Amino acid sequence: MCEILSRATEPWIDFAEKWIGVKAEDGFPLTKDGPGKSFVKVQNISRVDDLGFEFEERDYVLDEAQMPNFISPEIALVMFEAGKNLRLLRTHHPHHPLCHVGVVASSRPPSLKWLFDWNAIENLQTEVKQYENAMLQRTLGQSSEYNPPPRPDISVSVREPGMLQVFGNDGTQLEKQLIASIQALDQAPTIAVTQDVLSSLLENYIFQQEHQVRKNSSDFDLHWSLIPLHSFGPLVTSQARLINREYMKLLFSAHGLKEHLRVQREFQLLGNGMFCSRLSHALFDPDLETAERRTGVALNGGIMGLRMNGRETWPPASSELRLALMGVLSETYISPSSTESASFITETPDLPGDLSFALRDLPAEEIDKCMDPSSLEALDFLRLAYKTPAPLSPVLTSIILVKYDKIFKLLLRVLRMLYVVGQLSRDTSRMERQGRDAGDVWLRFRFEAQHLVQSVATYFFDTDRYS
Repeated sequence: MCEILSRATEPWIDFAEKWIGVKAEDGFPLTKDGPGKSFVKVQNISRVDDLGFEFEERDYVLDEAQMPNFISPEIALVMFEAGKNLRLLRTHHPHHPLCHVGVVASSRPPSLKWLFDWNAIENLQTEVKQYENAMLQRTLGQSSEYNPPPRPDISVSVREPGMLQVFGNDGTQLEKQLIASIQALDQAPTIAVTQDVLSSLLENYIFQQEHQVRKNSSDFDLHWSLIPLHSFGPLVTSQARLINREYMKLLFSAHGLKEHLRVQREFQLLGNGMFCSRLSHALFDPDLETAERRTGVALNGGIMGLRMNGRETWPPASSELRLALMGVLSETYISPSSTESASFITETPDLPGDLSFALRDLPAEEIDKCMDPSSLEALDFLRLAYKTPAPLSPVLTSIILVKYDKIFKLLLRVLRMLYVVGQLSRDTSRMERQGRDAGDVWLRFRFEAQHLVQSVATYFFDTDRYS
């Protein structure tokens, strides 16, 4: 029965080895363009981008119904994620050693197979450790030096005798090959029967004595529920560790994940003080030159802003936004290369993810709220557009970008409230210079408003961010 179980699960084991990358994929490899195979299916997944629009994207999906019942859900998920991450690695880093089955095969990975005794399981764990150490040495020493061998030319490769060669042959040659194939099948080699494990087992156990069968069966002391876990778990988890370790390493070294996360914190979460100051002045400062176009009035060319608190028309035109917010992002972004270099940087650094200001698509009821410049929602149309690089898409997903956008909209309201209460202090100082008495009611309102807004801002910018 153990041999029958091993034979019945050979097709599934063969696909599992190819999926996690320890065995070469013959024929056409599994891609997102096909329907999938076995426990991996390819289907359209509905996602929401950072603009709030829903779109469909083809991706690999775990088909739990096609996963055998003897595989635990934990091992099944690890197996699926390992193969999915391996294909990400093949897409963005095709020359990595883990992407070439020849390099993996030279490290001698053990095969996925059923193990029914403790000695075999112990040997498997030893082989898995040796394979993982060998692959670690190869990824550390040969990841940049390995060149994949050239693929052999199929047209000049030597084919086995008797193999049907359809293309390029005429009818006479096809007939000869077909007759030779029939004759080869008619000749049943005796060695095939003698080397068949199942046939040998059936023959031996049918003709041996009953006490011998019982003696052999008494040596089996491994519970059936533990067999799949110890047979398939070590190699699957080891391969998953190798793939995840390498892809995470490349995310930080080759794709700058840390820098992209820093950009989200400094701009989407308003963690850059210079950016907050420049943005506040560009939006609210009444002393800047207006970016609003007026008939018969030429622009002076100085530092321009929207002057939100001192204008009658709202919302501003797209040209006004470009003039007012020009350079706010690029001039406040400090790239890692500029911080490490002692020389002056004359060129404007490229913002990660092509970060830029954009307009948010709002429903009709929220658009009406933006029409009033004195309302708290007057700036809800302004957003930061960020395009996630393809290798970072598993980390900075569209759902995460939507959450960043919601936080930016909230913090932009808080930033406006901070500027408004700061303006109250400036108005009080101006009244005192003019010799006018502000009055106790005005002063009390100013102090209470400052205390409330600064407490809310402190919570959002300091307490809640690091809690």
